[in-house]
Amino acid sequence: MALIDIGSRKQLFVDDYIIESMTNTKPVMNPAEKVENNPVLPPERPWEGNDTNVDAVVYDDENKTFKMWYQCRMIRAHESDGKITVVDESGGAPAVACLAVSEDGVHWERPDLGLVEFDGSKRNNILPTTYLPPGGYAASMCIFRDGHEVDPARRYKAVVKDKGAWMSVNLYYSADAFEWTAYEGNPVVEIRRTVGAPTGYVGWGPYDFMGWDPIREVYAVHVENCAHIRSPLRMRLIGRAESADMTEWTEPETILVPDERDSPDTEFYGMSVMTYEGIYVGLPWIYRTTNATHHVEVAFSRDGIRYDRPFREPFIHRGAKSEFDCNSIYGRSPMLHGDRMLFFYHGLNYRSPETLLALGD
Repeated sequence: MALIDIGSRKQLFVDDYIIESMTNTKPVMNPAEKVENNPVLPPERPWEGNDTNVDAVVYDDENKTFKMWYQCRMIRAHESDGKITVVDESGGAPAVACLAVSEDGVHWERPDLGLVEFDGSKRNNILPTTYLPPGGYAASMCIFRDGHEVDPARRYKAVVKDKGAWMSVNLYYSADAFEWTAYEGNPVVEIRRTVGAPTGYVGWGPYDFMGWDPIREVYAVHVENCAHIRSPLRMRLIGRAESADMTEWTEPETILVPDERDSPDTEFYGMSVMTYEGIYVGLPWIYRTTNATHHVEVAFSRDGIRYDRPFREPFIHRGAKSEFDCNSIYGRSPMLHGDRMLFFYHGLNYRSPETLLALGD
């Protein structure tokens, strides 16, 4: 066997790439450790309703500050004739979009931005719609700081799903992540109407932009590759699309599907990805169709296309019954900060019938 020159690079023992043999031993996974003050940003201000949803977390190297954009809604559980349903009482759109800041990514503050009046005061962290990409806080939004970008006016990028007739995807640029300029060629992705599709269209489902991929040297996005409709395999899958400039995208290539080691009710709802020491670290959102729960596992790849899932157990565990993340966990924005890997996630305690009761307590 030829020697592999690893130089001074750190090595993750996530596959047998640098392992010749193992005797009386096996790899095990250390799950992510939740911080003691979770949730790090609970809804606790009058304008935040009772539900916060993380849109994006970025680290500003210049200001040495974490920034978090998040949505706020008012969610209620209602029981009628023995059936519990969840109602978005903010009219189907988040009530407000807000900004939080942190020095360590764990302890967050709500700065008094003084931009939007709420209940007679501007002492809040609410962002006006003029400081967001159009539709940004009312649709699926992804913001990231592009370290590959050489134009300071385009240092931040936002990708917003326009939930209009065609659910197109639009691109925006910004120097400071507050004032945005639309790409003149929007939309960069346009969902096609397909005759015979169950809902009349196909395209990107929930997506997570990893930004610049330093290994394959392209921009990349990971999407639910069936747009919430029946795929050829009749399940939710993960696809990857690439672009040289964020404007022209390849058709998503399916890269992750459930296999014989998965429970029959396993589907993939989405996946966030980061690169670390030459390896792709993915956080697939495992959707269990029998009880409508989500948890996060971990996947690894050396080429960004072929992924291994050696550990079929939660990397981020759902919380105990009635805790804020007892029903679903959606992994967001994995990032390397100093000597730590930070895995931000959005936790829910409502969706399946057995956990909706916790919301109504």
